Amino acid sequence: LGTEQDETFYKTLDQQILGDENFLKKVQKRVDDTDRPIRKPSLQAILKAIEEVTGVHHEEMFSRSRTGDAVFARGLLNAVSI
Repeated sequence: LGTEQDETFYKTLDQQILGDENFLKKVQKRVDDTDRPIRKPSLQAILKAIEEVTGVHHEEMFSRSRTGDAVFARGLLNAVSI
């Protein structure tokens, strides 16, 4: 084992990934393979999930009710629909 360091391992490429050019190409290929669009759940699916978790019906979520459960369900809907 020598005391010299191979500086090619510490060189930055694209200012994000450390490694030589071959390593960068392998990483980029893996990243490119996962760039499929993510399918978001429908509003109905989100409402159903919130109803199941909170017990608050979707009609109450859209009402003017200020009960703690309705407020929580609306906040949850707001948080997950972003």
